[in-house]
Amino acid sequence: MKIGQTIKEKESSLSFEFFPPKDEKGEARLFQTIAKLKALNPTFVSVTYGAGGGTRKNTRQIVVRIQSEMSLTPMPHLTCIGQSREELKAILEDYQRLGIENVLALRGDPPEGTEKFTAPEEGFCYGRDLVHLAASLSAFSIGVAVYPEGHCESPNLETDMYYTKQKIDAGADFAITQMFFENRYFYDFIERATRAGIAIPIIAGIIPITDIAKIIKFGQKCGANIPARIIERFEKISSASEASKVGIELATQQCADLLDSGIRYFHFYTLNQADEVTQIVTNLGLQNLKPGAVRLPAQRVLEKIDKSDKEWRQILTPEQYEITVKKGTEPPFTGKYYDFKGKGIYRCVRCKNEIFSSETKYDSGTGWLSFWTPISEQSIETATDTSLGMKRTEVLCKRCNAHLGHVFDDGPPPTGLRYCINSAALEFAGSAEATIRR
Repeated sequence: MKIGQTIKEKESSLSFEFFPPKDEKGEARLFQTIAKLKALNPTFVSVTYGAGGGTRKNTRQIVVRIQSEMSLTPMPHLTCIGQSREELKAILEDYQRLGIENVLALRGDPPEGTEKFTAPEEGFCYGRDLVHLAASLSAFSIGVAVYPEGHCESPNLETDMYYTKQKIDAGADFAITQMFFENRYFYDFIERATRAGIAIPIIAGIIPITDIAKIIKFGQKCGANIPARIIERFEKISSASEASKVGIELATQQCADLLDSGIRYFHFYTLNQADEVTQIVTNLGLQNLKPGAVRLPAQRVLEKIDKSDKEWRQILTPEQYEITVKKGTEPPFTGKYYDFKGKGIYRCVRCKNEIFSSETKYDSGTGWLSFWTPISEQSIETATDTSLGMKRTEVLCKRCNAHLGHVFDDGPPPTGLRYCINSAALEFAGSAEATIRR
């Protein structure tokens, strides 16, 4: 079964990711986990290639066992790490002979102990090259990874989307997101992808938090922001069982919001554990997903406002027909049906120093625009980014020296200075004001 075609036809999917254990005991436990999760009727399951390209042989072994013993559709991950083009082609041809019809094509993270990716001799530099190779065999449905908050090596979201589009256009049938904990990042990504002309299914990658220290480490490595409210909640927990309950609660809430927006593609990073994922899936009935029209928060806000239009028209004159919303959480999203202005304060996650005020605007002509203004003194270190041909200034928090992002100098107005914010280093910090005009 080819995943891309199946999920397009069903307009929904539920899937699980596993990693290859290092020994026989671990493998036995893994297949106990897979047997439990099989009862949830997943569309497919995936098997990682190991951190930094390790456990390569184990991936093949696990995939073959899943296919032969569990009657599930397996998808091996494949990375460019440490392998030439011919070696990668040989692996793909081996999977083809085994009847494996799906592959997740990734560039891969640098091996343990190294910070920078280096292309192997006669190998690939980019995930798109591996996608192109796999597509040339005409044997696989090809998945790729996408990053709601931008790839950690991308200087900005525009550049990230440019390379994402290239990778997908090389032959990908579907995409799975990196883990995220604020759904606004996912919704923003969907909007950017739509504007870029990306039409393949995008599957939301969800990881239940049971070990906050481990998740923070994952987040730092891949650039996924862990909100301070989540970290603070886990800091008060003293037992593994309590952590499990909170992790289930948070992931259930996250998936419920996605469901409410019409999202019907879910991929769980299980960490080879069944209990938390099983509870989340059954809490929401994700094993029985039905197709649903995607309604981003823009449209959801529109619907809520429209429900009270009569009341507003009764108490306001046409000139006064303006809705002002004050909230202590993120400013509400809107979309093409409304013009939007929102203001908020953002602070350093590490030391809580207030750094920026932001003004976000949306209108149907120009899309989203965000303007960031420093509200406290900062330590600034200047560097030149020759690859992009523009001056780049590093922005640091003066109080704790945390890296908060860059300032790009694109030249005179209307371009001028442009902040590229490190979303993992900043958090929303207080009352926001949003104005929505019909």
